[in-house]
Amino acid sequence: MTEPIKAAQFWDLYFRNLFLRLERDGSGYKGVAYANDSGLGPPAGIFHERPQTQIQVSRAELVSYDYSSDGRFSLFLARPKSIGTALDAIISQSYPYRDPAPFSKERMAQLCAELRERIGSANEREADLSVLHGELSRMLVEYAPSFDQPIAALVWLLGELRQRDSAEPILQVLQNSPYCPIGKVQVHFTALNAGFAALWKINDKASIWKALELMRESDTSGRQKLGALIERLFSTKELLSLDLLEEDYFSVDFWLARLKPYRDWNTNDWDRYDTNALFWELRCLAAMRLSASEGGLSQMLLRDEVATVREAVRQQGNGAM
Repeated sequence: MTEPIKAAQFWDLYFRNLFLRLERDGSGYKGVAYANDSGLGPPAGIFHERPQTQIQVSRAELVSYDYSSDGRFSLFLARPKSIGTALDAIISQSYPYRDPAPFSKERMAQLCAELRERIGSANEREADLSVLHGELSRMLVEYAPSFDQPIAALVWLLGELRQRDSAEPILQVLQNSPYCPIGKVQVHFTALNAGFAALWKINDKASIWKALELMRESDTSGRQKLGALIERLFSTKELLSLDLLEEDYFSVDFWLARLKPYRDWNTNDWDRYDTNALFWELRCLAAMRLSASEGGLSQMLLRDEVATVREAVRQQGNGAM
């Protein structure tokens, strides 16, 4: 039996990644989730049995939710947008952390102060992405275990900046991991986890072909992590979950065939695609990235059930990013 739930319950399931299946349409969401108990997140084992429940939540219920009082939403648009202001906020420990950093605020402040000193000595002007990417590349080329924490902090920062150009350097970090035998070094798992999280936040779908090449070279654990990333990036009306796709979830050939029609898409095409994303974070990012000529899609997002998406459209209309 399908159980109607409140918005707060739905978002708790959503942020704890408890959905096995999920569909979105004009009336709201419906899906199958692990029973909402005291556990955090899904079971560790893929085939571990756990009680499930069928749920639905109405659009009206979601629209009426108080998003401004929930930091998981309100902090999404509060982050500093430039490299300089982001570093300043992290170093002063005033950064609005929505997503957990790899380390404590104090340690992040230390690591980012060291990062700013390194890139400042190489470039006196405001650092741009190429400077950060060059620093990341340098640490991989000259890798030593002492670089693991600086790499993790820098990758996390790149994720927070959400610039598409950062996807490829982060994929290079993932290539140098225990998951992938072709890597020249083995970066610590802290940096790798930061990398997967950063690729989700950056949402550069044009880099998916390189991610699939990496998936083909990866071991089972690497394929599981990359499958989870692809699931979130490409789900629209329906969650492309392991429960739905079964063994295809880990198949590079399956994903290549499914995504083949989009091979020649540009960033504008992907922004339009994301206006129908299942995950509200991608719809919000689309609202900030859409070109001025996409007024119709912006108007559609102004009717989104999530207030943060609607606010992103309004900010973009005022010239904010």
